[in-house]
Amino acid sequence: MNSGTKNNNWLNIEYHSANKWLGQVGAAGRFCIFDNVIHGLRAGIKILESYLREGHDTIEKIITKYAPPIENDTDRYIAHVCEWSGLRADTPLTSLDLPRIVQAMAREETGNIVSDAQINEAWKEV
Repeated sequence: MNSGTKNNNWLNIEYHSANKWLGQVGAAGRFCIFDNVIHGLRAGIKILESYLREGHDTIEKIITKYAPPIENDTDRYIAHVCEWSGLRADTPLTSLDLPRIVQAMAREETGNIVSDAQINEAWKEV
């Protein structure tokens, strides 16, 4: 089990003391620890909602901001999220697209698949 799944932080959200995520119970190095997977996924959806408000409204823009090329293989990340979400990299997104994007990002970050039930439960808590 990798640290993202162990810490219920399937998007490997970085810890910042100013963020008080619902269900956040601590940090492991630079990453948040959540009390359950639903709260970790919810935080990911909330982050992407803020990206949409800032004008990052395509998968390409979201992933480039979230996983910049200086630390990641951003092109591969974008390709995987597009493949797993069924959306094109340049498709304008709405908040309704965020659950399946978070689901795809969780798969990219951890190598594991979040169930539809888990992502739907997280979406209900947003």
